[in-house]
Amino acid sequence: FALNYQKAQADAEIASGATVNAGTGDVVLTATNTTNSTVEAKAKTGQAGDTGVGVSVGINIAVDNDTRANLNGTLNGGDDVTLTATGSHVVNTTAEGGGESTGGTGVGGALALTVADSDTEAKIGANATALNVTGAVSATAKHQGSSETTARGDASGSSTAVGAAIALGFVDDSAV
Repeated sequence: FALNYQKAQADAEIASGATVNAGTGDVVLTATNTTNSTVEAKAKTGQAGDTGVGVSVGINIAVDNDTRANLNGTLNGGDDVTLTATGSHVVNTTAEGGGESTGGTGVGGALALTVADSDTEAKIGANATALNVTGAVSATAKHQGSSETTARGDASGSSTAVGAAIALGFVDDSAV
């Protein structure tokens, strides 16, 4: 059995209700968030006598991996305004089960479950007020997400062998 729970947030923000007096300089908000969540569950019996059972469960929960560069408050002055959010998230789950019997029944089973939610955003929010700048305004959100969920259930027995595997992945990635 292997379990991982992971949550990571990175925010660069002028919050609602905050006021920044930038003068004539550039305003740069940059948020970067990188995660790598890996779960491996592996159970295998050797050559058991009458019954060999190897069952594995791997659960990988990586939620609220959020990266935000947001302007929600008041910005007075400033030349160029640049909002950049970069999120990169990898979630991999592996479960392998194997049961082997030389004299009877071999049972192998595996369950791999991935739940992942990652959001990347760069925006000027509805609560932003008094955006009064002299230069260019840009907001860029870059998001890269990957997920792999695998399960393998092997079995061998002299009279009976049962192997089963289930891999489930629920992944929601977005960039705004």
